[in-house]
Amino acid sequence: MPKIPKGRRVGQAAVNALRALLEEHDHIVQEISGQNDFSEDFYVTFADDGEITSDTIKVQVKGGGSWRRGNGYAVPVDHHSDTWADGNIPVYCVV
Repeated sequence: MPKIPKGRRVGQAAVNALRALLEEHDHIVQEISGQNDFSEDFYVTFADDGEITSDTIKVQVKGGGSWRRGNGYAVPVDHHSDTWADGNIPVYCVV
């Protein structure tokens, strides 16, 4: 039988919490399906006073204590550095 990864529940809770926070402020959140998840969890298009703007970002969400460091948090970039740095849509990591 396949096993559910230990960090899945915490990671999904982090994604759900950020989505809820963004949607509470009327921003548009489009989740990226697992088949197309190459280290981004969703696109966010911002709203301003109820009107959609042209400002869009991609977000990578991490949850749990394993991302904590002595002076804050860290997300390893590894092989994503080129696509994140050179892309035309900014990528933000949220822990």
